[in-house]
Amino acid sequence: NQIYIPPKDQSTCCGVCKNISCLYEHENGTAVLYKPGKSWVSNCMKFDCTDTLSGPTLISYSFSCPPFNETECMKIGGTVVSYMDGCCKTCEYLI
Repeated sequence: NQIYIPPKDQSTCCGVCKNISCLYEHENGTAVLYKPGKSWVSNCMKFDCTDTLSGPTLISYSFSCPPFNETECMKIGGTVVSYMDGCCKTCEYLI
């Protein structure tokens, strides 16, 4: 999504278009616009729509999950819980 910024100097030919949101295309092909400050996880990658001098910019980076032993979790009566959009697992149990 962009806005038009007219030229500051009237003797200049043209203005410029500036992004006002980040465009992200999901795996299913749908495109979504995100406002600066929005973060999300998709396909085990973290995405941030960050406001920069040139306008909103999509920054992506991978992350790694801490080691997890599902069998050990079940042995102690815990429940396996997914987080980071299902990419990572942890064990929750009542003490």
